[in-house]
Amino acid sequence: MAERRYIIENKSTNCGSNAYEALNVIKALKKSLKTVILLQDPTMQLRTDLCFKKEWQREDTVFINYAPFIPCLKQEEKLSFINDKIYGLWDIDRFISLILGEIPRLRDDINGYGPKGKGYIGHIDIPEDILSSYEKLQNIYHERNLRG
Repeated sequence: MAERRYIIENKSTNCGSNAYEALNVIKALKKSLKTVILLQDPTMQLRTDLCFKKEWQREDTVFINYAPFIPCLKQEEKLSFINDKIYGLWDIDRFISLILGEIPRLRDDINGYGPKGKGYIGHIDIPEDILSSYEKLQNIYHERNLRG
């Protein structure tokens, strides 16, 4: 069986910094990686992938994205998770906070992570149906001031 090694980066405080610091760790070890598994909270998986692909664009590395679970919701008397038995699952308010915080981060404007903002990710187009759902949720939850 092949030897398995895990290298941990523990300086970063956000996805963009994580991609940058991880690359620095690998370079300091004078290594190159063919494959990296990005295991992240499912609400931040896209952003993590985009940050790593931008920061590592000069590397010959393939990224495999893996979300440990996909949260699915149901609306009955109140909004809830279909499977609420997942270890580490957020409460519903925290989940809404996280997803409402993602769209502003993914936007390519002065406040976002795109080239016109922090520069952690490349420009992406956010589909209209996603923006529409975001605006509906924001209107419903704005009074709670839930932002991730």
